[in-house]
Amino acid sequence: MSRLTSTNNSETLDARFPDVGDHAPDASLTDSTGAKVTLSSFWSKGRIVIVFLRHFGCPFCREQVVKLRDDFALAQSSGLDIVCIGQGSYKTGKGFSIYFNLPFPVLVTEDDNSVYKRYGLLQGTPKQLFGIDVILRGLSALRHGMGAVEGDATQMPGIFVVDTNGTVLLARRAASQADNLSVQQILNAIK
Repeated sequence: MSRLTSTNNSETLDARFPDVGDHAPDASLTDSTGAKVTLSSFWSKGRIVIVFLRHFGCPFCREQVVKLRDDFALAQSSGLDIVCIGQGSYKTGKGFSIYFNLPFPVLVTEDDNSVYKRYGLLQGTPKQLFGIDVILRGLSALRHGMGAVEGDATQMPGIFVVDTNGTVLLARRAASQADNLSVQQILNAIK
């Protein structure tokens, strides 16, 4: 378990979160049909990339899912499956999945975002959300559009790779809202 300390606004968090070699926290989320599913039901079938999105309106998250969609065959041929998690209702998650023609599941938190905190994904600082590098990268990401914010707009994203035993192979908490990885970068990180 890694130790993270974050002071954002009035919130101070000092806790232990999963790192490489630790057991991944399980969670019950909602799929695009409105059914409850667990993360462990995905990793029990094979290695998965869990992509935590900030929110469905985030241009960087939209850019991220397009990259993952375009490289999904590479992920699968390398023995990885992908599942995305976003804040909001299953209808919003379903619409997002259809709009971007995603070949992987999009799960939603409904009204319970505790899974983000259990993975050490906290609220972003002003620099992580609005730094000059984020603004400059945002100009490129905007080509994928923006949408309405459902949930906490300050939520930070992250990527975790988990094996069939529930062991974390990659724990990547984004340094800024613009920080996302391609499938090739994920594969390089877990080699």
